[in-house]
Amino acid sequence: MKAFAALLLCCAAPLAAQNESGAFVVTLGRDTTVIEQYRRSGITIEGDMLIRTQRAVVARHYIGTLNANGTMARFEVVNRQAANAQAPVTHIVSTFGDTTTVVITRDTAQQTFRLATPGGSVHSAALDVGRTTCRRAERRVCALQETDQLHNMEIIIYLNRLSDLLWLFARWVEHAAGTSLTGADRPKPGLHTP
Repeated sequence: MKAFAALLLCCAAPLAAQNESGAFVVTLGRDTTVIEQYRRSGITIEGDMLIRTQRAVVARHYIGTLNANGTMARFEVVNRQAANAQAPVTHIVSTFGDTTTVVITRDTAQQTFRLATPGGSVHSAALDVGRTTCRRAERRVCALQETDQLHNMEIIIYLNRLSDLLWLFARWVEHAAGTSLTGADRPKPGLHTP
């Protein structure tokens, strides 16, 4: 516990040399659960955290790169258990246009996911929320089917087509509002590294 307290004090030391920096401590009753320090320089936000859970103390380092409009272009997080600094888990999230790429690295194993980034406008974001709600309903109806409690199979087909339609409407709304990337502006998978 003394080592944890010493680490907390080191992380909480103010960064007087930086103009935009700070530190804070999160407590639960008398227990310190999180301590964080952060710095912002230009378009980069960088910070370190110590997070204490019931099972372990996790040291987290993060770096975020902002777009010109203030949205996050790239966010990298490295988590290490304080007791085992040799086994970090790294998450890198990069957004370019309407594509988000997530790379998760554990030791030498790496997983990459590419996702459509919804919400180019308020209206398309609302349609995307409707689509995810519809998908959730579809999964629940499929669970009913697996337990032989579903008597009308067309419900699954309807929900599937409805969620597809909501996705198409959201992309159409983005296109009509001029907030979507199409054709040559769309990033090529695997070729863009922001």
